[in-house]
Amino acid sequence: MVKAKTKITKKMVTMINQRTYSELIQLYSFKERFNYLRLGDKHHQDDSGYFRYLTQEFYRSKEWHKIRNHVILRDGGCDLACEEYPIGGRVFIHHMKPLTQEDFLNRTIFLLEPEFMITCSKNTHELIHYGGESERPYNFTERRPGDTALW
Repeated sequence: MVKAKTKITKKMVTMINQRTYSELIQLYSFKERFNYLRLGDKHHQDDSGYFRYLTQEFYRSKEWHKIRNHVILRDGGCDLACEEYPIGGRVFIHHMKPLTQEDFLNRTIFLLEPEFMITCSKNTHELIHYGGESERPYNFTERRPGDTALW
């Protein structure tokens, strides 16, 4: 198991007003988890070549791959850690806080702390970052006792 270098306390999370894995998994449905993570127009994007260089270097590192594998195992390879949504294709790790150049330069806790990450599919990841109000990663069908049809 990968251990964080810094113990995250509830007080620290409150101070930085940040979404966390611990809060996310308290939400029952995929829809609730998806809505918790949606960024809407808050997505930060820096298209400078230097920032791309920093991110590419980081995402090729052994350190990142170790944490990435840990998060995928923790979430069972399922979209937003929901057992009903196993990911059949490429697996993405979503940082719950949009990362900035400062995060990469200063190696902030948001880069490698699993408490601020979740496993998701490519489609879900894109919709979290760029999706519109009406777009959803799945057709959310309420299940009822006695249902026999699969999604």
